[in-house]
Amino acid sequence: MQKRVLITGCGRSGTLYASILLKKCSLDVPHERKMGKDGISSWLFGASAVSAPWGPSPSEYRFEHTVQLLRDPLTCIPSIATLRPAAWVYIAGYVPFEASDSPLLKSAKYWYHWSMMIEPRADLRLRIEDMPGALISLCDRLGAHVDLGAIERVPKDLNTRRYGSLLNFFETRLIDLGLICDRPFREMLFSRLTPAYGGTSWEALRALDPSLTEMIHAKALEYGYEYGTRSTGSLA
Repeated sequence: MQKRVLITGCGRSGTLYASILLKKCSLDVPHERKMGKDGISSWLFGASAVSAPWGPSPSEYRFEHTVQLLRDPLTCIPSIATLRPAAWVYIAGYVPFEASDSPLLKSAKYWYHWSMMIEPRADLRLRIEDMPGALISLCDRLGAHVDLGAIERVPKDLNTRRYGSLLNFFETRLIDLGLICDRPFREMLFSRLTPAYGGTSWEALRALDPSLTEMIHAKALEYGYEYGTRSTGSLA
């Protein structure tokens, strides 16, 4: 079956946020669990699988446009480590990792190999850090009107797990009900919370697997990410 657009990337790259932004542009691109009139935003579609642990079957659909959604690996990889067990069973069919791998190493392998699997199919790359403005290029391709005022009111940190799974569960239920806290409220709330985890560093990744880290770093630079000389941003 043919649809207009697929938004996909690694898990924890912002596919829910992208889905909500597209809804503000009058495009029906739901998140993960169902296919919309215009398409879907789902990391599960990074693989052309016959079945997925939730949502529609990726192999049953073709898309006019495939967008690779990107997120800085230094923030994405530790967030990937929070994926549920069913997700890791699915990922194991496509990503080579060992049962003995630490959660961070397993997540790093996933970030790299999943990105490489999506690349050949993508006709557009968007970085979540450049949203919502980066959405204009996609909407131009789809002939959709962009209401910048509406999309800029959508909180950029939707579906965060940085502040723990309980808050994430509560927020997910609000999103499912169509109730999304506005940005000022969320900023006030999060300013009072202590993050459950932060980003990682190139040094931490290199200690786990130097060769893989070099490949991830090179790919991140190719995707347009820039790093200074601090420990979180340089291999030097």
